[in-house]
Amino acid sequence: MIGVILFGLGAGYSASIRGALTSLTVVHDRALIYSTMSMLDTIGNLIGAPLWPLVYRLGLKAGGFLLGLPFAVAAAMFALVYCSVEVAKFTATAYF
Repeated sequence: MIGVILFGLGAGYSASIRGALTSLTVVHDRALIYSTMSMLDTIGNLIGAPLWPLVYRLGLKAGGFLLGLPFAVAAAMFALVYCSVEVAKFTATAYF
């Protein structure tokens, strides 16, 4: 039950992000934002769907310290996203 509750808490994430992006963009750029977000969401699902079971299986096989491998992979992905956002922010401020 706890897992279902936690899963339900994240179910509205995509809709809330789309709503925030709608309010932050001008009307003529919204179609580009929506299609970009859908494309990135699809790419993430294509990569993540086979990746997470593989990472869990590897962590369980290795045992010991590597039982936390899925969390380390998630942290690395979050760090990669953070770096890409910072680079995009730096690039946007450099040109505008």
